Amino acid sequence: MLNASDASLALEVASVCKHEPVACPRCGDEFVCKPGAVPICHCFEVKLSKEQREWIAERWEGCLCGSCLHTVAEEF
Repeated sequence: MLNASDASLALEVASVCKHEPVACPRCGDEFVCKPGAVPICHCFEVKLSKEQREWIAERWEGCLCGSCLHTVAEEF
């Protein structure tokens, strides 16, 4: 059974780990962004160079879907 402190921490972690349905600004496809849980988000598995990340940031706001991130990683 959780004590009050553990329950409070669990609620805090849950509120930070929201999964947000968003549209990819590059292609428009909907995906789930996990800003509070990056290690389990699709973006964590895609390796991008500093230059690739800068190129993305110059063109779009927010996160790209996994397909677009893979395309940038392969073509840029």
